Amino acid sequence: MQSTLFNYNNQDFKSQNNFDSFKFPSTRYQGSKLKLVDWIINETKNYSYETVLDAFGGTGSVSYSYKKIGKEVTYNDILKFNYQFGKALIENNDMKLSNESVNFILNPHDDIEYKTIIQDNFKDTYFTDDENK
Repeated sequence: MQSTLFNYNNQDFKSQNNFDSFKFPSTRYQGSKLKLVDWIINETKNYSYETVLDAFGGTGSVSYSYKKIGKEVTYNDILKFNYQFGKALIENNDMKLSNESVNFILNPHDDIEYKTIIQDNFKDTYFTDDENK
């Protein structure tokens, strides 16, 4: 696999958007830095810098937090899922899902056949049986 890298310059982004109402979602992602992100931000606050490299971006919690405080972020992760998540959360400024779209995504539909690869192959691995379903 190739690693993926994108750079996002969020100049004036904090002033244009309300991040205070967004709480980064809890994950059970192995190696997640979500529990450390406040400590990381606090430990770097006294340095003079405008850019941040999150070389092992994972869930994007560190990159998102730096974006939130107005830093230019370069995010990298080898996993395609993380790359897509990072693009949606860190690089994206304008596109938002409507409530209608979110409801469509989160609710099952009788006319769609859902594959069961997750519940068939990942029982007792990361998520509960209901979450796998």
